[in-house]
Amino acid sequence: MIMATISLRTGYYTDSNGNTALAPHNYANFGQGARRDARSGNYSSTLNSESVFGATNLIRGGMSESLVMSELERSYKMIDALNEQKRALYMERKEDWTVMMQTRLQTPLQNSLQMV
Repeated sequence: MIMATISLRTGYYTDSNGNTALAPHNYANFGQGARRDARSGNYSSTLNSESVFGATNLIRGGMSESLVMSELERSYKMIDALNEQKRALYMERKEDWTVMMQTRLQTPLQNSLQMV
């Protein structure tokens, strides 16, 4: 999945209260594994679902909600930009195809008109 990148701590660490805590990346990783297991080992899910679940897991893992939501917004902007590029490429190819087909159709017609 293409998403904005956040550097996350992994494993265990000592929090500000001196307690041993599981790092945010592990919450996200365990959550993803649990969702996969609930789907009988199938990773398939919608991009939106995984984004929301992933954000929720990171917040549960101790990341600030404002940071997670900011990165989620950044990810959606990236996805929108990729979709726009895809749309522009599709339109460009569609125009190329249309010109090609018009040329193919006109050439036999022009040839037949010249023969008359």
